[in-house]
Amino acid sequence: MDYVREVDTNALTVFGRIARTTLLGPESGAQGCVVSYNEIPPGDAGAGPYRTHPFQQNVYVVQGVMAFLIEGQRYEAPAGSLVAIPPGFPQNWASGTDPARFLGIEVPGPQPGALAVVPVEEPDIQ
Repeated sequence: MDYVREVDTNALTVFGRIARTTLLGPESGAQGCVVSYNEIPPGDAGAGPYRTHPFQQNVYVVQGVMAFLIEGQRYEAPAGSLVAIPPGFPQNWASGTDPARFLGIEVPGPQPGALAVVPVEEPDIQ
């Protein structure tokens, strides 16, 4: 296991409009969490529909401002903010007028191949 890891922003994998790399997870020997580095373009309306996750989802905003819709309530999270979303809470997020970079911290981390997103009926953040 590597104890010190650098983020290689040239090695990000693009999923839709999100560029992401997993820093720590089951594949790298982590037990109980997944940590990812993510970049999203300005005005991005989230990773998909309003949804829930079967794990605690934590987001640390590194750069930019993100908006979160959690249980129907809108929250603004500027750089330096930590957003903690308990398992099963309906939520979505969006970036502001500038690109956003954030760390995603999922506890317990989803196992490879396990269902990680459960869509629910609510609007995306626009």
